[in-house]
Amino acid sequence: MTLTREGEHHVKILPHYYEDVKSGIKKFEIRKDDRDYRVGDELYLNEIDPKSNEPTGRYLSTRIIYLIGDPQYCKRGYVVLGIDEVQEHTG
Repeated sequence: MTLTREGEHHVKILPHYYEDVKSGIKKFEIRKDDRDYRVGDELYLNEIDPKSNEPTGRYLSTRIIYLIGDPQYCKRGYVVLGIDEVQEHTG
């Protein structure tokens, strides 16, 4: 998935991670640092079917509230995104 407008990121997420974010026990995402992620950006987590890799139609809208990209703490080329303001959508 691609960046659709500045400050908005649409990414895929597997069902078990989707449910953990939705329930509030997972408040972070580990992502490849292939976008210009910034604190304050909107992050849309689009659930995918693990067998078909196709979207299920459910997604979570979140906001990035913290970002760690320091190679001392993260695998090089990856970032940890702290997320908040989770809302579920279907469609």
